[in-house]
Amino acid sequence: MRNRISYQNIGLLVGPTPAFQSHSGQHAGSPSQKFASSKLKKLNLVQNASFNFNVARTEIQQIGGQSLTERKAVVSPDVSVGFSYILSDGRNEDMLGFCHSGENSAFLSGQQNPTGDRNLFFVVTDDTSEEFNRQEDFQNHNVLSFGNCFPINYSIQSSVGSVATASVEYLASNVKFDTTSGTMSYTDSDGNVGIIGSGLIPAVNPANGQLASTPEFGYILRSGDVASDVSDEKNLGSTNSGDIHYLRPGDMEMSFSESNIGGIKLSGSNRMHIQDISIDVPINRTDLYGFGSKYVFDRRANFPGLGSVSFTAIANNFTDGTTDTIFSEDQTYNFTVTFLDPTSPLNANGLPSNKAIELEISKARCQSQSFSQNIGDNMEVTAAFTFECSHVTGFKFSGIAS
Repeated sequence: MRNRISYQNIGLLVGPTPAFQSHSGQHAGSPSQKFASSKLKKLNLVQNASFNFNVARTEIQQIGGQSLTERKAVVSPDVSVGFSYILSDGRNEDMLGFCHSGENSAFLSGQQNPTGDRNLFFVVTDDTSEEFNRQEDFQNHNVLSFGNCFPINYSIQSSVGSVATASVEYLASNVKFDTTSGTMSYTDSDGNVGIIGSGLIPAVNPANGQLASTPEFGYILRSGDVASDVSDEKNLGSTNSGDIHYLRPGDMEMSFSESNIGGIKLSGSNRMHIQDISIDVPINRTDLYGFGSKYVFDRRANFPGLGSVSFTAIANNFTDGTTDTIFSEDQTYNFTVTFLDPTSPLNANGLPSNKAIELEISKARCQSQSFSQNIGDNMEVTAAFTFECSHVTGFKFSGIAS
């Protein structure tokens, strides 16, 4: 029994796209649920999560009375859910539907697709002393699930002395609280006994606004890795296994185009010393409603959006120029941020020789530079740039998980 919920009791899993479909599959040519695989995948290295919902009400009055006649909810509440995780190798980005093989494709490639929604599941163990990552019995687990989730923002933060993190925000059409039922036990090839947990997905059918209500729209939870070799029950679960790459701030490299308006020295020898960087990639959306349903049938992405990159640095040298040239020579800048793989062999400079992640920002424009100096401290500069981002341009993400 639980008297509270702690972080080790919770796992965050993501479903396939589109959201309104079965979240389990039959494998090995058997109709038995013993050989049913889970289509849910567990995100790695999650650090925090939050959600909220807001009810939009219409206030109704009438002639002849001062009081409100009614305060009606006319559309479904918007549900916001967000979480952050330690940036690794692109595996989480892949599970969330972002393009992580960015040499030829933009990070937001595919986000213009109206069937790009998916479901998110927060699964809570039934005992405070149990760790989610060690679960094999998935009956009687509380599940907090979010239906028809569309991403509305992706961001990355990194600073000296801490690991880089990524944050994702979603808008959902429905939130569902339920408890899994234990449907079948099984024994894998190592003799481990597990119990499959099941429930119904939280998604709404965008065609008619009806919630999933039949077993064909169910999900299952079971231990084991994500399905690859379906001949063994160990490969029919939700765990995305394999080596996890922890990226160190000392293994981060950045390259910039040189400023044409003067100010801080962005590139070349003896350039500024970066202290932190933040990259923000918004996905602006328009909610589309229709007669016959109180739910949105699509959250259309409005491209292009305006992304931003900002950083703080210790200033040491300046480049020549004047702000007046921004009117005549307002050139664009390209940024490359590389996280090296700490597990790869060291090169002659003592740094890892292979890349874990590379981020590319193209055609950014300077938005601001601010300088500050205090007694007993170094001069710091904060610079901000903005860039056009869409499903074809602006921001690329390349991870070794691809």
